[in-house]
Amino acid sequence: GKPRGCNAAFSASTLTKDGSLTTAYVCAFSRSGLVHRKVRFSRKDVGSHGPVCVYNYFAHLIRCVGRGGDFSTSIGPGDAAYYIVAPVGPSGIALFGDHGKFVSMGKERIPSVRESSRSVTAEVIFARGEHSVKLFGHASSKPTVTVQGGSAGAVTFNRNTGYFALHVSPQANAPYVNVDGNQIRRIEEGQ
Repeated sequence: GKPRGCNAAFSASTLTKDGSLTTAYVCAFSRSGLVHRKVRFSRKDVGSHGPVCVYNYFAHLIRCVGRGGDFSTSIGPGDAAYYIVAPVGPSGIALFGDHGKFVSMGKERIPSVRESSRSVTAEVIFARGEHSVKLFGHASSKPTVTVQGGSAGAVTFNRNTGYFALHVSPQANAPYVNVDGNQIRRIEEGQ
């Protein structure tokens, strides 16, 4: 991305697209070891036209940006920041994806996402030997989760921040299928 003004941090971004849903990944670096630098981007800069939620990967904080708003913060001298930007769809849920992964909504883990006014449905892929994946996101109320082809643990929900997380697992006896030379199992998780 292009820095905005001389006090701006250097930033770069990339996207994961699935139909009308776009998740962005934004890296920002302070180019100075002496002063704080601004990090700023609009929803349009990261491929979204509606409201988004921004997850600060290193600080583990979520900030939502409504229509017409920009995300703006600052980073300290010599610091770096990493943000995952998820759209808030008709369901009111922003799904960030696989917790702890830099590209949390990457197609190797979450090949498809569908959203309606009442739910978000994500297909989740497991490699051989993987037994669970922690998914996370933001919602205004605690999501109810259903899983096809596997199971879900309890949903952790923070009413003050909107953060939610849960572990999903494939059925133990689910067969592996060969996709591009990789043995995988799939489940569908809905919220």
